[in-house]
This record gives sequence, C-alpha cells and structure tokens, in this order.
Amino acid sequence: MTEACRTEASAGRDPATALHKSTEIKTGVGSTLVLVCGALTHEIVWPVETKDLRHVDVQGLPAQLHQTQEKIPEAVRKQIRARKQGYDKIYAAYGDCGTAGALDLVLEEEGGNERVSGPL
Repeated sequence: MTEACRTEASAGRDPATALHKSTEIKTGVGSTLVLVCGALTHEIVWPVETKDLRHVDVQGLPAQLHQTQEKIPEAVRKQIRARKQGYDKIYAAYGDCGTAGALDLVLEEEGGNERVSGPL
C-alpha cells in the first residue's frame, strides 16, 4: 500500500481513491516545480519537507496513470502548460514508465524541462 493509500485509509476513506487523485504540496516560494508520479509522491515530498527546500513545490499526478501508460506524457504536458508561468524550472520525477520515449519528447517540446533520472 502506498503512503497516499495509507493516508486515505487512516481518514476512513477507500484507499483506492488515492490512485485517482493528484497531490499538490506547496513548500514555499516555489521557484521549482517537480511533477511526480503519484506512486512516488511520498518519496519526493519527504526530502523536500525534511531538508526545508522551500523553493520546491511538488505536484503528484494520479498513480493510476500507470494503468494507462500512454496517457502519462499528455498528463505531464497538461500540468506543464497549466503551471509553467509560475516556475523558473520544472522537473518530471518519472521513469520512462512504458512511454517509449514519449515523455522525454514532451518535456523537450514544452521548453527543455527535464526528467529526473534515477538509478539504472
């Protein structure tokens, strides 16, 4: 069970609803936005909050997108377009997640935004 699912369950709600929700964490002045896979939101939010990174905002997209991986690139594009005016830099904390490179293409097309790389 993901952290988001545990949160929903502890509030007496159906844990599955966390899979359909976006999560937004505002940490401060927010010059940097990290768009994050909903399944990884906790792992990204934890260091942002514990290291007092007030310049970083986190927007978690619904974890359920992993069930329809072809929708990930356009969901990320939609968030970039809706939010780019308020940030100096936008990163995507996603693996390729089965998009066959389409996510990286979207990030490039939308102004050179970067995907945070992880261990191989």
